[in-house]
Amino acid sequence: MDIQSPISDTAPLTMSETKYSTALKLAKLGVWELELDTGILNLSAEHIEMMGYQVGEINEKFFLSDYIERYVHPEDQGKMHRFHHLLNATVTEYIDSFEYKLIDSKSSIIHVLVTIHETHITQNRISGISQNITMQRKTETRLKETLRHLADLKFALDESTLVTITDVNGEIVYANETFCKISGYSREVLIGKKHSFTSSGHHSKQFFKEMWDTISCGKVWRGELKNRNRNGESYWVDTTIVPFLNEHGKPYQYVAIRTDITQRKHVEQKITHMAYHDSLTGLANRRLLNERLTRMLSDRTDLQMPTVILFDLDNFKMINDTLGHQTGDEFLKMVSMRLQELVKPGETLARLGGDEFVLAIPTIDSKYALESRCSELVNHIKKPFLIQQKEFFVTMSVGAAYAPLHGFEAEELIKNADLAMYCAKHNTKNDYQIFEFHLRNQSLQRWEFNSILRQAIENNEFVLHYQPRIHPSSGIQGLEALIRMQTQDGQLIQPEDFISIAEENGLNSTIGDWVLKAAIEQLRKWLDMGLPPIAIAVNLSKSHFQQDDLVQNLARLLTEYEVEPQFLELEITESLLMHNPEETAVKLKELKEIGVKISIDNFGTGSSSLYYLSEFPIDLIKMDQKFIQDIDKKPKSRKIIQSIVNLAHDLEVCVTAKGVEENSQHLFLNEIGCDFMQGYYYLNPKDVETISELLLNKRDFHLFEDVLHSPFPDSILNKVIEN
Repeated sequence: MDIQSPISDTAPLTMSETKYSTALKLAKLGVWELELDTGILNLSAEHIEMMGYQVGEINEKFFLSDYIERYVHPEDQGKMHRFHHLLNATVTEYIDSFEYKLIDSKSSIIHVLVTIHETHITQNRISGISQNITMQRKTETRLKETLRHLADLKFALDESTLVTITDVNGEIVYANETFCKISGYSREVLIGKKHSFTSSGHHSKQFFKEMWDTISCGKVWRGELKNRNRNGESYWVDTTIVPFLNEHGKPYQYVAIRTDITQRKHVEQKITHMAYHDSLTGLANRRLLNERLTRMLSDRTDLQMPTVILFDLDNFKMINDTLGHQTGDEFLKMVSMRLQELVKPGETLARLGGDEFVLAIPTIDSKYALESRCSELVNHIKKPFLIQQKEFFVTMSVGAAYAPLHGFEAEELIKNADLAMYCAKHNTKNDYQIFEFHLRNQSLQRWEFNSILRQAIENNEFVLHYQPRIHPSSGIQGLEALIRMQTQDGQLIQPEDFISIAEENGLNSTIGDWVLKAAIEQLRKWLDMGLPPIAIAVNLSKSHFQQDDLVQNLARLLTEYEVEPQFLELEITESLLMHNPEETAVKLKELKEIGVKISIDNFGTGSSSLYYLSEFPIDLIKMDQKFIQDIDKKPKSRKIIQSIVNLAHDLEVCVTAKGVEENSQHLFLNEIGCDFMQGYYYLNPKDVETISELLLNKRDFHLFEDVLHSPFPDSILNKVIEN
């Protein structure tokens, strides 16, 4: 409770000297006095102001217990009560100090330091000074927090970063534990050493000069460093070097803070490698090729000829489809390793995709040297590849272009080399072609012809011509359907002029469907004209044969036109049989089940002909015309033909000799018992009207023996038609 009246008029505050009282006021020190027997506490004006009150706002006298209850922080109230009891029990002279917390007028905490002067024992009272030390305590608290934060920061830095301190000469004076751990050196070894002690040699002298120029000027340097540890292993650190400056603004030491970024650099290097290299072979990709080729072109001198050699494997799809894509990928790896054997220093071998590769050469000495290099590549790839314990052979078509004659830009050279390569592939394959400017016109013509071909398909601008198949004694025994494209002005375009373009653009199957339908439809027309059934042979392309719905479409057409299936012969090439033999066997079995005949065209050109005769349901083979053409030139060809005929007959397979152009060929084939013959010696392919007239007149070839020995290839049946 507040005390309303003086307890003792004769008890002045123990402040006898005016000068001392003034000093206390200036120092904002409060004065208090406690009567030990009554527990009355007297407070000076300064003490009351320290509590946040104005003089007169509260009384200057309190019972100590009331003062404690009202103004002392609850945490320190017990301390104050114990202090009071201690004073009552003490009768000796006592001087001490202690600290407690007050609650001021704004409910804020005030830290108070109390100094006790026991100088009035005889008067049974004690006095002292109260000092507000709140700011001091807050400063101390902030300092402790700062020190704790610094300790935490140091711990975090030591755990996560590499920290070193070097003197102005660059010698290490401090290294934390993490730096020692990453570098592999103890602190004792590192102290006194310069950072070049851990250098990897990756960075140039200029790099370090620029770094020292920066920090020597008092500026912070940031960058990435590649160092080497004690075991010789490289590691990367993201580095910040902070110079500490003296009073003159000059560095007196440097603090280097590093973060280990080795893992990140490995990831970056992997990403960079993926961005610039082919994922399958590890070779450069198109992006890296363009950059390096562009650099070759920009750095070239007047005497240098940067060169691009582009090569594409011939018939690689057959390997891919036959052995599967996984094996195909392994084969491409083998090809890339084979090609790398011929790559010289400074050259770049790249894979553009699929089975297409490019070699960029900084310079070539001459066109002759380029031709020699291309020939070397073509021949090197011919060597057999061992896949699944079997030997496989592959060839490639090569095109080349060089600067400055064939272009000044990377893309232009690659494009021109590509045109040259397609020229080599279109002509013979397994060869090379140096770019020539007229090839651009050919490429443009092929592109334009592609549009014409698509228009022809849409407008049904195709016709079939037929070439008879002759039996030596009974005349015409079959026809081969051969497609022609007929322009609006009536011009006929031969298949060799458009089939390759159709194949390149995925049109072969569409054209093949048209041929099948047209041939079956024509056979129906001849039957409706009263003609006896005659076999018609239709060539199937690889893409057409591989159609999933080929068998269903064929069965539907035969049913729709009411044609007996045994009068339709499907000709497939021997190379097609080699393509995925298991699936081919299944497809041939399905075709045989609907009743059509199967014939192998160009028999004798493959490496496993005899095997196919025994394994596949073959009805007829057509010997490759190269054998026929050599009958009069090479005696061995006669023996080969005789052997083929004998073997086929033993296997109950009929034989057709195609490409017969001479009477001597006709006589030999007839002598050895060849079943059928076909060629210009008898009749070149004719339109449907001519063939219809021939069949209607029932003019059998064997009735005109007087013209058998005519020197003109197609004169025999021509005379039959005229008669």
